[in-house]
Amino acid sequence: MYFRRSVFAGLFAFFFSAGAAIAEAAPATADLAFLYGDWEVTRIYQPGADAERRHKGSLTCQPAVEEQFIKCIYHFERSDRSAIHDEVFFNYNPVYGAYESVWLSATWPVK
Repeated sequence: MYFRRSVFAGLFAFFFSAGAAIAEAAPATADLAFLYGDWEVTRIYQPGADAERRHKGSLTCQPAVEEQFIKCIYHFERSDRSAIHDEVFFNYNPVYGAYESVWLSATWPVK
């Protein structure tokens, strides 16, 4: 009887620790996969201010560079100026232990 309890306790501890290790997987770029697809978005400049500006547009995200990055393209039309077009690459950098992004903008500096 004691032997069975010890085996059960040992197996329980093994599976519990294995499950905990799985639940605490290391961060990765794949954690941002919820971004994949096409989205309707609103970009808000100076939220809550009297000069608040809103631009409705689209966001399209897909895997890039051998799935080490996620590439997203923002596109917003403006009635008073040229369209806003941004491309951003997201990834997780295990060296620094942080998520990163690199932004490229066709309208920066503001045109």
